[in-house]
Amino acid sequence: TFIGDIPKNLFSGFVVSLIALPLGLGLALASGAPPISGIIAAIVGGTVVAILGGSNVTITGPGNGLVVVILAAITTLGTGANGVIDMNQGFLYTLAAVVISGVIMIILGFLRLGSLGDFFPSSAIQGMLAAIGIGIFAKQIHVMLGITSVSGAPLEVLSQVPQSILFLIDNPSINVLLPAGLGLVSLIILMSYSILRNRTFALVPAPMWVVIVAISLTYYFEIVLQTPYPVSENLLIQLPKKLLSTLPSPDFSMAFSWPFIATVLSITLISSIETLLSIKAVDKLDPEKRRSNVNKDLRALGLATSISGLVGGLNVVTVIARSSVNVNNGASNRSANLFHALFLLAFIVFLQDQIQRIALPALAAILVYTGYKLAAPKNLWRVLKVGREQAAIFGVT
Repeated sequence: TFIGDIPKNLFSGFVVSLIALPLGLGLALASGAPPISGIIAAIVGGTVVAILGGSNVTITGPGNGLVVVILAAITTLGTGANGVIDMNQGFLYTLAAVVISGVIMIILGFLRLGSLGDFFPSSAIQGMLAAIGIGIFAKQIHVMLGITSVSGAPLEVLSQVPQSILFLIDNPSINVLLPAGLGLVSLIILMSYSILRNRTFALVPAPMWVVIVAISLTYYFEIVLQTPYPVSENLLIQLPKKLLSTLPSPDFSMAFSWPFIATVLSITLISSIETLLSIKAVDKLDPEKRRSNVNKDLRALGLATSISGLVGGLNVVTVIARSSVNVNNGASNRSANLFHALFLLAFIVFLQDQIQRIALPALAAILVYTGYKLAAPKNLWRVLKVGREQAAIFGVT
């Protein structure tokens, strides 16, 4: 029964929230958006889709696939006539694009176009995700080393990794080496998590261990060493002091320009594809083998995306990794998605000071690991085994 299943869905929602917190913050930062925007998307998405959605055990929130699109949107829309980029203004324009994208997704749901996901070749989707993974990896590996000044196209940024390493060698001060060390330790935790067979250790998801280490380090300097934390403020999470009164509002003044329309189309296309493919994948994981109502889910996700954009959040999609964690922890219905959203809301309200102690290199390590998994050579090898023409589609995409 629904009531009888509440304890296991509550537990599963809590476990998922431990992953969603660092990922939501990290994906927002990687998108060039305020950290809180990723959490807003997860809270709004989890609440709206749990109530109105058509899937059973999926988790909703900000997705990996939109990172590169949102970052491109913010920088493109925020570029003024003088060529100077205003990231804050670009974010307000992007919020407007997110709102309109949500409306289009609602329309797609009413037109029963959820089956369109069946027409996209898997190899093209894998190629798209691999490219996104390279983009995330390239940018975030510098942040993981404590360097936030590197910018440019993914391959150009990737080529500058040796310069970042040389910078660390040439500047062996604690202010430079400590953030880099935290980033590398975080990456080691993520890479070794699946190897360890300790049940107690496995109770807490790997991304949350990274967060615990990052927060504990600040207390070590404050309480044990009684010295200021030697990490500059620009490498720490910044949250608005009064959350509700400082939420940004979307700016629709560019709504009829081509860059804005292109942004809306990009966000809608990637959101819809990522969502439809994730729903299909999660249905296969569902122990009860239920089929989701994809059109109902599209409508709910569209509404959640529009509401999220209106209150300063990123777009909302169905996310495969967090959904699989949800299933593996015994979730049986949509209430787990709602509980995950409520736990995130509680974290933001009651643990704001702790969240602001998280250094960006720790979050960047989570994204570097995520980016690598998206672009791992084994993905190409898997496509190659299907056929050379599929590998060609993968490569071209």
